[in-house]
Amino acid sequence: MILLEPNSYVLEDTLLTRFNSEKPEVVDITLVDFDNVIYHVQTSAEQRTLLNLSVEMKYFNEVCAYGAESILQREYGAYLVPVTNS
Repeated sequence: MILLEPNSYVLEDTLLTRFNSEKPEVVDITLVDFDNVIYHVQTSAEQRTLLNLSVEMKYFNEVCAYGAESILQREYGAYLVPVTNS
């Protein structure tokens, strides 16, 4: 049996390093978790204090049926940005 942690070590380490840094640096990292969730963490050279975290889940429509959108809105409200197709 394989025991998987509920969090992504790479994502957690990236965010903690970024938040604990005295000098904000440009970040642009894409990683995939064990359940095929794609995370994209980035900052721009112009706005190094603004961190963008994008999460892509192939099964997002399925979890929406269980109230995922309302939970995201409740927890992150003003921080949510509309989805863009890139």
